[in-house]
Amino acid sequence: MHIQSKYQPHIDGLRAIAVLGVIFAHLNLIPSGHFAVPGGYTGVDVFFVISGFLISRIIFNERDAGTFSYVTFYARRARRILPALFGVISATIIAGGFLLHPLEFEGLARSTVAALAFSANIRFYQIADYFGPAAHDLPLLHLWSLGVEEQFYLVFPPVTALILRFKRPAVAVMVAIIVSLALAQFMLPLNQPAVFYLLPFRAFELLIGTLLALPGFRKTSSPKIAAFTGAVGLLLIAWSFHYLGSPASFPGARALPACVGAALIIWSGERITTLPTKLLGFAPIAWIGKISYSLYLVHWPLLFFVNRLQQDDPANGFIVLALTVPAAALSYYGIEQPFRSSLRLSPKATLSFAGAGLAAFAAVSIAIVVTGGLAWRVDGEVNRLTAFLKYSNAEQYRTGSCFLPSPADIFTSLKPQCMSNSQRPVLLLWGDSGAAHLASQLAKASEAKGYDFRQATASACAPAVDFDFSARPNCREFNASTLQRAIELKPALVVLSAAWPAVNEVYPHLGTTISRLQAAGLKVVVLGPSPAYHKAVPLILADRYRMNNPDRMSGDDLNSGLLDYLERTIKGVVAQNPPAKYISVFSATCPTKNCPLLTGTTPVQFDGFHLTEPGAELVVDRFSNLLFKAAIDQRESSR
Repeated sequence: MHIQSKYQPHIDGLRAIAVLGVIFAHLNLIPSGHFAVPGGYTGVDVFFVISGFLISRIIFNERDAGTFSYVTFYARRARRILPALFGVISATIIAGGFLLHPLEFEGLARSTVAALAFSANIRFYQIADYFGPAAHDLPLLHLWSLGVEEQFYLVFPPVTALILRFKRPAVAVMVAIIVSLALAQFMLPLNQPAVFYLLPFRAFELLIGTLLALPGFRKTSSPKIAAFTGAVGLLLIAWSFHYLGSPASFPGARALPACVGAALIIWSGERITTLPTKLLGFAPIAWIGKISYSLYLVHWPLLFFVNRLQQDDPANGFIVLALTVPAAALSYYGIEQPFRSSLRLSPKATLSFAGAGLAAFAAVSIAIVVTGGLAWRVDGEVNRLTAFLKYSNAEQYRTGSCFLPSPADIFTSLKPQCMSNSQRPVLLLWGDSGAAHLASQLAKASEAKGYDFRQATASACAPAVDFDFSARPNCREFNASTLQRAIELKPALVVLSAAWPAVNEVYPHLGTTISRLQAAGLKVVVLGPSPAYHKAVPLILADRYRMNNPDRMSGDDLNSGLLDYLERTIKGVVAQNPPAKYISVFSATCPTKNCPLLTGTTPVQFDGFHLTEPGAELVVDRFSNLLFKAAIDQRESSR
């Protein structure tokens, strides 16, 4: 038997705030201003607290009444989660069959299998930085949070039996919260993606909700205290949405304001209706909360496919919002509600149907994987081009020796030869993957000009000293160590290059890097960005091939807005730090602002920015004379 709890509209209102924060942040509907919500992704943290509270309350109530059943519990979870999930997965697979190339379709199927196995968070931890550009190429990325909740549902019911054996169960839960939070804080500098995606480091958020649901947990009867507490909770969530724009060092303690805010709102409305809870319970807001699960499920795949059909159109966010609400309402009234309320099945029958559904969807997904994303659907040339999406660049980048791919790696992991002394003049390349993709060809060009080539590069660590990069907490240490070693090495020329980010805060630190190198008597050249595109170059070429478009130049697919911003910004920083020189790699490669997409039969880039080996040969050949001329000019100007 399921003990029904009194409906609390303020919790649906809290769900509404959480889902709107996530959607507005993802759709970038308010990019700046007082009402911008760049930290709206913390809405997921609010959801975790709500889920922890509601699930724990059900289990504790039923255990107290002696009616708890594992079969009934998991049957309710299946009815709540799976029908709408099956609907969204079905629609995504059908759309993917029409719009995705085989390799992408295979990736979608792999993500589907992970979601059906309640491990989507583990899958995306392995393949994607949630805040990185590659995340936008994954139509089911948002299911990572569902994976965390599903794993919590699997392990938590038996844990509740242990909790209730404690004389003071609240103390046991608080200890678990502290341990999970401490683990998250400890791991953030070592492996931020693990902390973001995996349950042990997110458990404290769900357990905060559990703490509220414990039998005997004190609730206030004071209207003033309840109103004050609810207002503080709303302010904490608003603060998180507005001020946590940068995902650096998140979640961990930085997730606490949103989590504590959610907990305060839930607690404030448990016994008393106050102004904050009345506002949250306002019927239109509560309705959004009721359909919040479907809203969350449908918004990300819609964003993915709308962007695929009209890349980077400023109107895309509003188009997706206009589609999301009716799609979610259809899912809620046409799928969620019938399966939760109208369809009368016993718990065992529900689990049997759920297992059959999971098996059927898994079978379809595995078939897609086995057939290479139904590769027979398209011409072999399309498959040849899209195969470059999996381009292997380890030798080109000197991965594991002079390029550190992992955020956990630090400067000392570089092999000694990467920064070793030499009797000849040394050219040092310093930067991230946007430097490493030039390394093999720049080494050849340097050798031809009489330089010994050295390299210090690390993933997502642009050469900006004293700056903390999102998801790369060791970048500060890497850059500090590289600067010190460069001063000791005294290279004839330091070349700074990167996949320069569109983050204003980085560039004063680039200026600091240049000034410190020059203060040590070193010559500096800064390379601007290589050509950048709205989507991966192999996909551009494959799409054109399928449309019988023979054009192999960039055209409108070039990300001109980003390139203009980066060129203007970096050039301005270099101009403020003479005699350092700036070289526009983009202008040297594409003098007419129309860039080659192919060199021979190989795409110049394997994604939207990073060069293949033949692409690097083409690009380095076009700017190398400018580079060595800049070195000579600096030497002569210093005499």
